[in-house]
Amino acid sequence: MKKLDPAVLIPQAILGAGMSLDYLAVTGAEFVRDGLAEDVAMLADGRLRLRCIVVDPGSPYIPVTEHRPPIDADLQGRAVSQLEEWGWEVRLSHVPPSRNCLIVDEQLAVLSVDSWFVGDRMPAHVTESPASVASFLAHFDRVWDASSADTSRNNQPLYECLLQTSEPKESANLITASQSYWGPIIRKMASNPDLMHTLDDRVFEEFVAELLTRDGLNVQLTQRTRDGGYDILACADTVVGAHLYLVECKRNSPDRPVGVGVVRMINGVLESQRATAAMVVTTSRFTEPAVAFAATTQHRLHLRDFAELQEWIIRHAYA
Repeated sequence: MKKLDPAVLIPQAILGAGMSLDYLAVTGAEFVRDGLAEDVAMLADGRLRLRCIVVDPGSPYIPVTEHRPPIDADLQGRAVSQLEEWGWEVRLSHVPPSRNCLIVDEQLAVLSVDSWFVGDRMPAHVTESPASVASFLAHFDRVWDASSADTSRNNQPLYECLLQTSEPKESANLITASQSYWGPIIRKMASNPDLMHTLDDRVFEEFVAELLTRDGLNVQLTQRTRDGGYDILACADTVVGAHLYLVECKRNSPDRPVGVGVVRMINGVLESQRATAAMVVTTSRFTEPAVAFAATTQHRLHLRDFAELQEWIIRHAYA
């Protein structure tokens, strides 16, 4: 994974495409408004197949929060019409992607493409790994087939996250932001650890994954909708073999300690998965029963509370 130079690499990829361009869009309106849809259509060879999956504004599966207001159905409808005018085939999905993604042929995938136009709120990244690109494309095709070609309605809701389930399964490498993106965030958290309580749960998981990556492990986030007892897989290759670690993240408020139930659960998953060890990371603390239970599983179960998390962050902030 490498940091994308948007002014060069995206146009080059589009101009070099030979078969298709597939795009997962948070909303069709953003895709149109930010200019990407038109620019891609203008740069692309007229013989290419252009496919775009956008959010169905009437979906009951889209959570409405202060950071994600309701999708304007009229605006989305006009955007879809504009996309079709520019040569895009459009289908609707009930579940929004966690990040925008452009897939070029079977050769390249660009994540968070929207940052090309709307600033640095998320870093854009490109992967040319054949296994990774194939994984993204395979999932796009599954979502495309399950979505509705009639953009006025979608009769097949998708009960999975568009992009998180596409993360490559062939390797343990997590697609994460660049060092330049995470570096300032880690330093900011080191100087003001309470900011961790303001993070979205998924962002906190990605943050912990980045810390693990900086410790030399290969990491992979599980699917956002997964309920398997852990959020991150971390793999370490050593002279005595490969070791697999399960990591569960709990972004709890300070007055909400993690109880023994969570610790027992991940210990059970640890045994069933036959992994090397497991860790629970929290922005809070652990109850006494939780600490006592973990003590009975020496070397196999580690609890990292808010104080230890701060130490971990500080170590990487000034490394």
